[in-house]
Amino acid sequence: MARYGYDPSLSTGVICASGTLGQIVPPSVVLVVLADQLQLSVGDLFVGALIPGLLLAGSYAVYVLVIAFLKPSLAPAIP
Repeated sequence: MARYGYDPSLSTGVICASGTLGQIVPPSVVLVVLADQLQLSVGDLFVGALIPGLLLAGSYAVYVLVIAFLKPSLAPAIP
């Protein structure tokens, strides 16, 4: 992203946000370990994490799209 001229704060935020989503969006190893420790069904945790995970991913995508639309210098088009 730095090579293509993206703003460092925007690219760092996108990387950090996507890294945290890996813990909640199924299939997630964290959910499997949590299900084992809490003695719950892995499938139930996957179902419970699906909607919030998709909402968070969608929110992040919309945020970045709005920022890129309002300030094109922060996220220039890739050649």
